[in-house]
Amino acid sequence: ISGESKDSFNNIAESIRAIAKESRFTSNEVANMMQVLAQAGIKANELPAVSKQVGIFATATNTDPKLAGDLFTTAKTNYDIDAINATRVTNALTAALNESKLEANGLATAFNYLAPQSAQLGISMEKTLAMIATQAQAGVKSSTIGTGMSQMLKEFSAPKARLQNLLDYYGLKKEDIDPLKKDFADIVDSLNNAVGKGGEVGVAVSHMFSALESRVGRSTVASLKLG
Repeated sequence: ISGESKDSFNNIAESIRAIAKESRFTSNEVANMMQVLAQAGIKANELPAVSKQVGIFATATNTDPKLAGDLFTTAKTNYDIDAINATRVTNALTAALNESKLEANGLATAFNYLAPQSAQLGISMEKTLAMIATQAQAGVKSSTIGTGMSQMLKEFSAPKARLQNLLDYYGLKKEDIDPLKKDFADIVDSLNNAVGKGGEVGVAVSHMFSALESRVGRSTVASLKLG
């Protein structure tokens, strides 16, 4: 998988033994993690360094090494991050887990759904992970975070009639909630500070659920309440 010949595989083999020795993981677990990384396109000469960094992440967050590798490759692939910047990825993933109620399996579920959508809209890896972690703090389930937030970004980038009616009622323009043009935090602020035709400040929960499908509505309402 790595493309290395049998004779030149010594560096990778030694790296597997070294990571296993320095961590609580077995050599087999480290090898499985490396396989995930190699399948995602990590070059053979980069595997030892990247694997060491992902192993540190797995240890710091008590995450299965193979799952840690899967999280890393999701980030690398969707946000086109070079292997040399592995520390950036593992630091962001560690923060998302350690600063929220998320566990690695839940983060993987939400991230695998949301990352492709957010990356296409130009939302950074760090902001995407922050969105997921914040939703988790509000008690939203990982599967709902992934599908709900992904669909919400899609709806906001191309509002349907019901959502457009809501925007009209609150004096907002399509551009005010377009994730291609606005930072997500600014979108939340726009919705929370909008003034309706009846003089009310902030989009009402009932209006949001009327404008969006229930799962998308839950994610949006959670975002508005969290600010």
